[in-house]
Amino acid sequence: MPHIPLRKYFHWAVFVKYSSLLTTALLILGLLGLCGLDLFLRIYADQPLLLSAGSSVVLLFLGAVLIISARSLSIRSALQDIPKLYVPINPSDLPKRVHRLIQADLSKVATISRAAVPRPQDALDLGWGKLGSQLEGVNFRKAAIQTFDLIEQAARDISPLLKRDASTSARRHIHLLIHHGFVHPDIGRYYVDGYEQLRFARREASETEYREFMKLVAMILKG
Repeated sequence: MPHIPLRKYFHWAVFVKYSSLLTTALLILGLLGLCGLDLFLRIYADQPLLLSAGSSVVLLFLGAVLIISARSLSIRSALQDIPKLYVPINPSDLPKRVHRLIQADLSKVATISRAAVPRPQDALDLGWGKLGSQLEGVNFRKAAIQTFDLIEQAARDISPLLKRDASTSARRHIHLLIHHGFVHPDIGRYYVDGYEQLRFARREASETEYREFMKLVAMILKG
């Protein structure tokens, strides 16, 4: 029996999955359309019933809008409730394995940064942690880039099929994790926006921006 590469098998499985979902969705939409047309023709002949059905549809639409708005507000409220000066990288904030990975990467970044870039003891540069603080010697851009590897590894531990292909961008991979339920949609979008800003912006990130970004990372790893 010929050996099928895992990547090729995964792509084929995804293709079959989406094709079947699309076919099923089209059939359901077609049936719903026919049922809806038949229902509309029946209701149209009865004006009071038409008014009642229209009111129900409007109320249903308003209810859906309220539910979606409430979910978005709950995500923003959860982010705002976290203290501004708090970085969730303590042992009590994360699973032990994730905390060890974060601490190891922070130590590695700090060591490489000290060796590669002169750090005057009496100066503070944008993009670096303050001297004497918990983030001393940490380059925010490099540390933010490494958070993507942590998220990918956590997802891969759950399912090998969630391993990122070398040609897949960070945004596309996060969308894949969102699709499989590993990352909350709103948090995933906020993370990708912050990740690309910290990685590609010409201006170095401030400590506040980095702390806000790390809150999203912690929420993804804990979720």
